[in-house]
Amino acid sequence: MEWNSSDFRFTQKRNTLYAFQMRWPEDHCAVIRTLTLADKVESVRQLGVGEVPFEQPYGGLIVSLPDRQPTPYVNCLAIELKP
Repeated sequence: MEWNSSDFRFTQKRNTLYAFQMRWPEDHCAVIRTLTLADKVESVRQLGVGEVPFEQPYGGLIVSLPDRQPTPYVNCLAIELKP
């Protein structure tokens, strides 16, 4: 089985949701559809890079990633949720 850029694995510690994107997206965009309308995002950090721009339309989350992948391994986003 090959991973694609829509495959994520998640873990959470307090108000931080960690989203591990299993394959780097060619369009430099991470789209997370598993959030609900009640999940309000305060900020998004890409580990190894820092804060990255995001939108939260209709409960989903769209994150703009940099042009270069910071690591050859799995991409990780730290998503800060409002308590």
